[in-house]
Amino acid sequence: SSYQAMGEWLTSPETVTTLLKEGWTIKVHSIVVGGGAQAETLQGLLYAMQVLSPQIRLIVWLNDYFGPVISPAGGDFETMKIYTENRGRLWGIIRLRMRGRETFVRDLMRMLARRQTFAEAIIHPDVQITARQRLTMLRREIFGAISLVP
Repeated sequence: SSYQAMGEWLTSPETVTTLLKEGWTIKVHSIVVGGGAQAETLQGLLYAMQVLSPQIRLIVWLNDYFGPVISPAGGDFETMKIYTENRGRLWGIIRLRMRGRETFVRDLMRMLARRQTFAEAIIHPDVQITARQRLTMLRREIFGAISLVP
């Protein structure tokens, strides 16, 4: 319910102007997944590009949990029409690579189910050392990718 209200607030020209005047940088993150929901999430990204001010930085997260994000011709996201025609609107791309469902994904899902941050999960006494190592690797990969986005 708060997502819709936040979206309406961000589409207001007055909101964007006020935030920019105050020195804020506005970033909106959009997730594109592979597999069966790819078309729907690409449509969501396109919608965001259409309704949000060009002054808002759009960051795309490519999540291949349900399958790789690929074009109909088999290319990657950067070969898709949505990217090539709108590359100037996108400030960054963060890729979430699929890792072993029985290890990395399981550990991440447990962490999220416990409503923990990476830092909390990594020091939690009930988390095995191998799971801590995998979560540390995931955190390093994700935070590293985020740090490259301007």
